[in-house]
Amino acid sequence: MPVYAVRPAVPGDARELALVHLRSWQTAYRGIVADSFLERLPRELPQREQRWRALLGNPGTEHVHVGTTEDGQIVGFVRGGRARPPHFGADGELGAVYLLAEHRRNGLGRSLVAAHVRALRAAGYRSMVVWVLSRNPARGFYERLGGERCGTAEETVGGETHGETAYVWRDLALLARELEPESRKPFY
Repeated sequence: MPVYAVRPAVPGDARELALVHLRSWQTAYRGIVADSFLERLPRELPQREQRWRALLGNPGTEHVHVGTTEDGQIVGFVRGGRARPPHFGADGELGAVYLLAEHRRNGLGRSLVAAHVRALRAAGYRSMVVWVLSRNPARGFYERLGGERCGTAEETVGGETHGETAYVWRDLALLARELEPESRKPFY
């Protein structure tokens, strides 16, 4: 199994984050959103890089952590902060978790969420919500983490309307304990 590191993102990560964001969208949403939309995404790289640079240059608005390989290459990220309405009683939000396809299903996503939960708790948040496209198979990831399905909405992506499902964790302290590495959990 690959070895990854998770660390807070810095402004110099903007280009790699934009690339991971685009590439992961193109694989994660294939068959869910229009192929024509996904094929146009690479043209947005300069704008996405600029948005990442602005976000990372404004500390405190959102928490962003990156997952890197042993050689330091960014292969995934998590971001979020204060919950946007409707928030189902959650004060914090998991805005996005994206991984390159070849780095999925090996624990990196879980490690990124754990880092995000720690950051939210350190900032005083007590609960968290995430919105996921309803046809996205990644919904199972949030369900396995104990997310409680709490609502639905519609989102426009690439000119098409898609259903979204919200999951909430009402107690981040409990989720933090669940995300601890097995070696740190008490033996019962």
